Amino acid sequence: VGDGPDRPDAEDEARLLGVSADVRALGRIESVAQLIRCADLLLLPSTAESFGLVALEAMASGVPVVGSRAGGLVEVVTDGESGVLEPPGEVERMAERAIELLENRATWRRYSEQAIEQAGAFSTGRLACGPRVGGRIGHGHRSRRQRGERSLRPPSRSGESA
Repeated sequence: VGDGPDRPDAEDEARLLGVSADVRALGRIESVAQLIRCADLLLLPSTAESFGLVALEAMASGVPVVGSRAGGLVEVVTDGESGVLEPPGEVERMAERAIELLENRATWRRYSEQAIEQAGAFSTGRLACGPRVGGRIGHGHRSRRQRGERSLRPPSRSGESA
């Protein structure tokens, strides 16, 4: 899902590997929620994620995340509870961990349930300052406002309530 300058290279790689019949490049899709709900796992090997919104969307649908221990993913995914985090660039290890998770249905189910619960901590009413855990913001982290960052809430348009 998505489009960008690497798409032709990715399609060429699929052809070279002989898996192009099993790969669908869907291009840009406005709402990926239905696709995410059909997934068993989200593999997100990005080396930098500002917030990890796609991971949060997957988790809200009960889809465990396997990704890089980088950027905002570490604030969204709890390694060993709602997903798996590996060092950036360790794509082979991420693939191994993904296979392990998919082969162990009890662990997958536990991660799925925990993912839904953790995603709920990021409800839209709480996104402006982060998830609340035990009466404090985040897991000992300072809120975005405390760190001097802008709110994640989009500015309201005239005539719309915030």
